[in-house]
Amino acid sequence: ASCPPRWLYALQRLSEGNYAMLGMVEHGEGPHYVHMTGTDGPWWRMRWLPKDDWSARAADPSIVDTVHALLQDPSTGSNRLRKADVVAACSPQVCALFLHCASGLTPADILSLVRACPKLAV
Repeated sequence: ASCPPRWLYALQRLSEGNYAMLGMVEHGEGPHYVHMTGTDGPWWRMRWLPKDDWSARAADPSIVDTVHALLQDPSTGSNRLRKADVVAACSPQVCALFLHCASGLTPADILSLVRACPKLAV
């Protein structure tokens, strides 16, 4: 399915926010200013830029990250994430659990995922 305009960009920004929270916990990092150039000229914007983004930590088993374009139908917004998709990744070594599009999970499901990750920091 094709994505609505800027939908993938919105997912990227959400992912950046998650890794920024993790950066705050792990390294005490704060916001950084970045220079952006748009059609209306250059401007400054505050962005939370983590030391590492998802690509640098893609194989890190201490992070469960469900911010992924394939886990949500962009044409309907319907959720494709199921508990079975996440439960196998949750373990005592997990320190970050990023749940996105979790409407298919019950509160009890989310609680069981959190309990499976006793070292959660974010």
